[in-house]
Amino acid sequence: MYRYKIKEQIASGSYGLVYSALNLDNNRQVAIKIMENTYQNWEQALNEPDIKILTNLPKHPNLITLLDKFYYEQKLYLVFDLFSTSLLTFIQANKLNFYQHRNIAFKLLQGLSHLHANSLMHRDLKPENILVKCPNAESPLKDAFLATAKVAICDFGLTKNQRQKPHTDYISTRWYRAPEQLLGFSEYDTKIDVFAAGCVLAEMCSQKALFQGVKQVDQIIKICEILGVPEPIGSPKLKAICDRLGSLGLVKFERFTRSYASQNIMLMVGCNEKLGDLLCGMLRWDPIERFSVVQCLQHSYFQVD
Repeated sequence: MYRYKIKEQIASGSYGLVYSALNLDNNRQVAIKIMENTYQNWEQALNEPDIKILTNLPKHPNLITLLDKFYYEQKLYLVFDLFSTSLLTFIQANKLNFYQHRNIAFKLLQGLSHLHANSLMHRDLKPENILVKCPNAESPLKDAFLATAKVAICDFGLTKNQRQKPHTDYISTRWYRAPEQLLGFSEYDTKIDVFAAGCVLAEMCSQKALFQGVKQVDQIIKICEILGVPEPIGSPKLKAICDRLGSLGLVKFERFTRSYASQNIMLMVGCNEKLGDLLCGMLRWDPIERFSVVQCLQHSYFQVD
């Protein structure tokens, strides 16, 4: 603790508090996350999910890096790079141009790809859990922004290996939950993160969440209104999804087609055809047909002009 000079609180949540601080050994600006839980000893603190994931996962520029960790007065302190803001705060204050959107989206998906390559599901991907550092964010020059923007996924408290089953269906924030989670399936995989990422990419364009359900069933209704209701043709998982939609009486909406969903997404988000096609692939009802992160990164939206 003596190595750090605490400055000011910059974030808070159910996990605890986050402060900006200065590393007195090297004058590096850092963020210190003080976990809400109390621990009887250091060994117990090391069982915290964030610690396990960040310690064992190979480093990646688009995932937050754990710089240091220590135990002090029964509290666990995690030290990270200091970022300017969360993606949520950034997009609420800045209308992204095409180059900014594509740059942040690509880096976000690269970080997610690294997680998935290591068989990990983030399970709580949302703008608040994505950090941004953009010294030249307001520059109209695309090259200035691309050269300085840093993006990192954070908060791995709900992250889980997809091979460790069963999974909990009621996790992640409602507005970013995939249909299979909303409908109560405990069998899911990394495609839930792709759906959440699609919601985030849409929000980066429109500055508002795409599906803003008030409660669980209302969230499903919001998805039906924009994407349409799927037909029970395809994978067993899609048929099971259709059965549960039917049991909820959600059959009155337009039928899902790629073109119907894509047109609605472009209208709601205000994006071009390429991004609309990417989002349509990321937001598919059927997790089997939904894009993987690798497919997202290979999409024509990310082709350099």
